[in-house]
Amino acid sequence: MVYTVYIDEVFAVNMAMDLMVLMAVNQVLCYRAGAAQIVRGAALGAAWACVTAIFPQMPLTFKAAGTYGAAGAAMAVAAFKVKGIKEISRAAAGIYLSAVILGGAMMVFEEQLRPGGIFFPLACGFKVLGIPDLSGALMLLGGTASVFGAVCWLRGLTASLLQRKALCRVTLRQGSRMYVAAGLIDTGNRLKEPVSGRPVHVAVQEVIEAVSPRVRGVTYIPYRSVGGEGFLPAVTLDEIKVEQQGNCYTLTRPLVAVVKQPLSPKGEYEVLIQEFDGGAGR
Repeated sequence: MVYTVYIDEVFAVNMAMDLMVLMAVNQVLCYRAGAAQIVRGAALGAAWACVTAIFPQMPLTFKAAGTYGAAGAAMAVAAFKVKGIKEISRAAAGIYLSAVILGGAMMVFEEQLRPGGIFFPLACGFKVLGIPDLSGALMLLGGTASVFGAVCWLRGLTASLLQRKALCRVTLRQGSRMYVAAGLIDTGNRLKEPVSGRPVHVAVQEVIEAVSPRVRGVTYIPYRSVGGEGFLPAVTLDEIKVEQQGNCYTLTRPLVAVVKQPLSPKGEYEVLIQEFDGGAGR
């Protein structure tokens, strides 16, 4: 039996699929690779697919090593500029996982384009209208949508799990007054008092009013964010006790900035605690 291989078609199909896969991995793992880098990585993957198509009698072990090892690693390095075995392996694993999702989704769409499938009437409609067979394009489009749907779901799940892990119980004390609130260990908070360099935590106004109705010695903390810049009023409390997943420590004389707007859209937390840096007492 003789097979005719159209190498340009093999390259184009694999290039399109590799582009979708690398774009998905770029989003999931937050590599921020540019378009040129992703195209370069996809071209390497498509080139390897052409090699396997031209040489079908290639030894199975060599083909497997190239497809499941060298090709993925080369694509990862070319697209994301990763270094080190650990980072390359992580990126390659993401590439293979996305490829599996894309391939599986395309198989599902292929089945649904056949007689009896939910997309079969659409394919028949194209034929009636004289439009060329777009089954391949529909499969790729459906597979791509499935991959990016999975990407969005995974990112949302990861963000939710990380936030749950960072949530904590905080007890603020000023004199004889105490107030228990939900807090979040905020690794992105880098607010500091400009003179002493003390870390600055953040709480909503209602919390501070409950624990310290008469505020004295207000310090103004400069801040800069995406929404602009300005100054936040901050007060010094006697202590904040932080309890998180069995761990407990106390911040002595913490400086807490006050904000009027909610810190969490859904009200999960009212206080942002700076990640412990050794500067406060346990």
